[in-house]
This record gives sequence, C-alpha cells and structure tokens, in this order.
Amino acid sequence: MTETKMIVEMIKELRNEKIPSEIISTIKSCLLDYLGVTLAGSADLKEKITLYLNTKPLESEEAAIIGIDKCGTAEDAAMLNGIAAHYFELDDGSRFGMVHIGAPVFSALLAVADLYKITFEDFLYGALTGYEITVRLASAIQPGHKKKGFHATGTCGCIGAAAAVAVSLKYNEQALENTIAAAVAGASGLLEMIDDVSQLKPFNAGKAAQTAITAARIGQCGFSGPINPVGGKRGFLGVMTDSFDSCWFDRQKKEYAILDIYKKPYASCRHCHSAVEAAISLGRQVNPDQIAQIDVVTYGLAVFGHDHTDIRGISSAKMSIPYSVAAAICLHTGGIDAMSEGAVANKDILNLAKKVRVIENAEFSKLVPAQRIAEVVIHLKDGEQISKKVIYPKGEPENPISAEELKDKFKQMATHSGKSVAYCEQVIEYISNLETSFYELLHII
Repeated sequence: MTETKMIVEMIKELRNEKIPSEIISTIKSCLLDYLGVTLAGSADLKEKITLYLNTKPLESEEAAIIGIDKCGTAEDAAMLNGIAAHYFELDDGSRFGMVHIGAPVFSALLAVADLYKITFEDFLYGALTGYEITVRLASAIQPGHKKKGFHATGTCGCIGAAAAVAVSLKYNEQALENTIAAAVAGASGLLEMIDDVSQLKPFNAGKAAQTAITAARIGQCGFSGPINPVGGKRGFLGVMTDSFDSCWFDRQKKEYAILDIYKKPYASCRHCHSAVEAAISLGRQVNPDQIAQIDVVTYGLAVFGHDHTDIRGISSAKMSIPYSVAAAICLHTGGIDAMSEGAVANKDILNLAKKVRVIENAEFSKLVPAQRIAEVVIHLKDGEQISKKVIYPKGEPENPISAEELKDKFKQMATHSGKSVAYCEQVIEYISNLETSFYELLHII
C-alpha cells in the first residue's frame, strides 16, 4: 500500500468511528485556545489586515475575519486568521512533529463552516482529521524536515488542513485523494522566515490554511494527482526529508495523535519554553544586577536559529532563547507582556540577553523529541551560581495546562483584543455546549 493510500485509509477509518468523549473535549479545548490567540493576534495586526483587505476589491463576504468586523473570501479569511493565530507564538503544537496545528486547521475549517453550513458533527470529524494528519505527517518526517529548512506548520499543516476541509464536506474517496494531491503540490513554508527582522513566520500558517481550501476546491472539481503524491520518488516524503518513519501512518502506533499536543503558556517559540520556565523560577531568587552570565544548556535543535542576542524587533525576540530568558528573569513572565514593544525595547532586558549563552548538551539532544530539556545556570557576580532544569515545560501532556488555566488564557487573550469579560464567558459557554451552540459560536466570532 502506498503512503498516500495509508493516509486515505486512516482518514476513512477515523470518519467511520464514533469519536470518544475525551477526544471531543480535547478538540473543544483546542478550539477555545485557537480563538483566544487569534483574537489577540488580530488585534495587534488590525492595521495590516485592514490594509490587505483594502488592496483588493471585495469579491465576496464568505467568511469572517476573526476579531475584526470584516469578511472576505473563504481563502482570504483562512489566510488572515491563520496569520493572526500564529502571531503571538501561543498556538498549540506537537513536539514530535515540531509543528503547529490549530492555526492552519481551524483557520481553514472555520472559513468554510458557515459558507457550506457544516454541521457540528462534520466539523468535529474535520478537526480530528486535520490534527491527526498534521501531527502524524510532521512526526514522520522530523527532524530531517526542520534540518532542511522547512517549516512543518506551512507544509504538513497545509495537507492536514486540506484533509480536514474535505472530510467536513463529506468528500468521496476520489475527491479526498485529489485534495491531498493538490495540497501536497501547494504545501510550502520555509524556516528562513524566522530570521532577522522577518515578520513572515505567521504567513506560513496562514498560507497553509488558504491553500488547504483551494486544494479542497480543486479536489472536488476532479483534478486527479499522481498515484502516490505523498510517498512517490519525487513526492512529499522524498523531497522534504532525508528519512521518514511511515509507522506514524499506522494507528497501531498511536490511536489518537491529538492527545500528544501541547498548549502554550509562553509567547515564544516552543524551543524556548523549557528555558523560559526555568528562568521565571530563578528570576524570583535574584536581582538582574547581580548576574554575571547565564548559560542555557539544551538540545541541539533549540540552538540554531534560537541563540541570537541581537534582537531586531518582536518577531526576532519570540525566536530568541537569550531574549526570552532575560525577559522572564526581569519581568517574571513569559506571556504577551514579555513580547510587547516596550519589553523588546527595554535596555535592561536587552543587556541581560547579551549575557546569555545557549549551549548544546549532546545527551539532551539524544532525548529529542521524547524530552526537550533545558537547564538554566545563572552565574552571579559574587561567584555563586543557581540553576534549574525543566524537562517538560507547562502545556505538554506530561505537564498539562488545566481547564481553568486554559479559560484564564483565553480571557487574557480575548480581553487583550478589546473583548469584554461577558463576551469571554459567552464563548466559553458556547464551546462547552458546542453540540447545540455551534452556529451561535460561528456568528459571534
């Protein structure tokens, strides 16, 4: 059986199952998390989003731009919502796949949900499919995919989101295969977008959602792809990585990959989080003026692209372990306040970031992706040192965010965007009872 057929058969199997209550609750929590980070992102990006919408004639009002009183085509809404969802680096992800899932999957699904009057049940199966395919495909090709310079959120997220749309619209098997082939052809995303002054990393997530909808439209129209677009000699797996583990396409390995995802409490790249969590704890014990040097000992994949101390704006800060650690020590937080314009311009934080060295520990590297360890060692000017090691940062399945903490995060994100506490409570209530309030939710976001 080809890799493409393996994926199609897994999707069909998922669609024919009754979704367990635990998985339904997980999908609801992912949706709440997605809406919160998207509202916050859209607030900070409102000017850019409005400028984008003004650059083109209003073709149709198919879908809402979340957090902004405007609509656009389903493709435009998916793209802009995907960008907003990934803007604060607070969207969910998978450490095994090194990929963000909710930003592309929900951005695509919500953009077509009202347009095609998708039922809650079909939305649920679409979301589950999107998470499963994105996580499994990314996990199969990592870490080689990242080492080649690809951003799995843009590549695997596109294919997963396209499968989600196709399932929610109840495509037949041939249309589903066509959709996957079109998504494979259109999937893209480069990690170069995280470097220097670039603000385009979130565009990878938005473009994935946009292309997913286009791929689903193409698939439904009957454009067929090659026999094995995923695993062919010049297919996705052959081009995107040097080696892959196809057992991820077999549910015997993991019945539901969605249970492996993390939810983020800190507004920085996930590779920063173990260090941030350690730094918050240590920062309560010292005055920054007492610090001579900080060593962050961690795994290799967290070093390259994340060890810079020359901070060139908010996007650069989110990717920097030195900045994130310095901000955590100075501000005792790793949240959105640590990534504000004021914080990124704070000379005390920037000067402390210059004292941070990020060092690979070969033993830690061997444990990835099962563990993403960081040990922060603070050397004080009087010669003493304090340290803390974090193996599973907050939000991982082994150290989960509680339901109440997730609600608090949603409220923080939504109120940051200008929403009232009453609005927050209404959204939380709708999602809690999504089986009967799905369309009510769609009409207030």
